[in-house]
Amino acid sequence: MEPLEGKRILDATVGTGGHSEVFAKKLGTGTLVAMDQDLEALEIAKTRLKNSVCQILFLHSNFSRMKESVQAGDVQKFDGILMDLGVSSLQLTDSDRGFSFQKDEELDMRMDKRQPLTAKGVVNTYNEQSIRGLLQEYGEEPFAKRIAAAIIHYRRKKKIETTGELASIVKQAVPRKAWPKHIQPETRTFQAIRIAVNNELESLKQGLAQAVELLDARGKLLVLSYHSLEDRIVKQFFKKCDPFVFKILTKKPLVPERAEASQNPRSRSAKLRVLERAA
Repeated sequence: MEPLEGKRILDATVGTGGHSEVFAKKLGTGTLVAMDQDLEALEIAKTRLKNSVCQILFLHSNFSRMKESVQAGDVQKFDGILMDLGVSSLQLTDSDRGFSFQKDEELDMRMDKRQPLTAKGVVNTYNEQSIRGLLQEYGEEPFAKRIAAAIIHYRRKKKIETTGELASIVKQAVPRKAWPKHIQPETRTFQAIRIAVNNELESLKQGLAQAVELLDARGKLLVLSYHSLEDRIVKQFFKKCDPFVFKILTKKPLVPERAEASQNPRSRSAKLRVLERAA
């Protein structure tokens, strides 16, 4: 990691504070802005970082509102901005908020509980065409048509309430011989619905546009993505940036080494891209 003494860093997706804890130890008299739309995760990060020496500002906000949020906190420019995309370990394993099909819990999937739309709302109120469309677009699900039809058929008899119900519907809709080898058959459906609930891809586009405006000279934007839809948006955005103002430092995305991926299976699909503002 580059020297961070006295720098200004924005962790736009602080989560429970893993990355920010590393930043805080290196910043000294610098400033760390820790932002997340998940209030539960943000509170954990506050506890984790409470003994840090650097100045820390915590913001409960989505990175689609990044610029207005940080400037309201009286920070105008940053030497580094990190956007770690996707769903966190807390949300998947400990939140009881319906992100994962590993446990049978209420369908929710909201990263920010202030928003009205839930996964339960999507599967019980969207029409068949809309469900099929989001499964195709956000999940790249080859059996989107069958799954959408199965959801509609099931909810005619009973409202879909839990992750277990939805997972069962998907498993029955996808032919057993066509189940993917490396992921569970319901993975793409859950991903697609989560993206729709949280408007993740549009928020990413807005966040990237605001992040480059907030970079100071020689400031770097680091973006960690976990699936092809996110990475494609980041790649295309970086390419469209003015080459006289911004330099792409990663011609190809950085990916975890085999040992790291083995120790942390969730990192296997991670891709890191870095953009730097010119002096």
